[in-house]
Amino acid sequence: MSLLESVGESLAALDLGEADAAVAHLARLYATQIDRAGAAAAQADKALRLAERDGDEALMELIAALKTKLAERDTLDRLGARLHAALVELQATPRSRPSRADSGAGAGKLRGLRAAAS
Repeated sequence: MSLLESVGESLAALDLGEADAAVAHLARLYATQIDRAGAAAAQADKALRLAERDGDEALMELIAALKTKLAERDTLDRLGARLHAALVELQATPRSRPSRADSGAGAGKLRGLRAAAS
């Protein structure tokens, strides 16, 4: 499952209003960028292996530079914290949600499902 799919499922389980739409959209964008970084890094690794096999030094240098620019870890470091902050704002993390004792009137869909399961 991709990060975007996971974020989408988490957001769908919440009772988000129109005021939350921008942050929810931003969370999806961050997840998409993180997913794309992983895919781009995998493609760059494949291209580098092919260039090494063919002994193409110039192409290997270009791909190495591209890999540095696309560094998946850098994307995670840069966007992972931002994605987490967006999810906290939407109360989409366990710590950011009110406790079960607070599940009175106006409780979100997720809290209602959890209460019914208990």
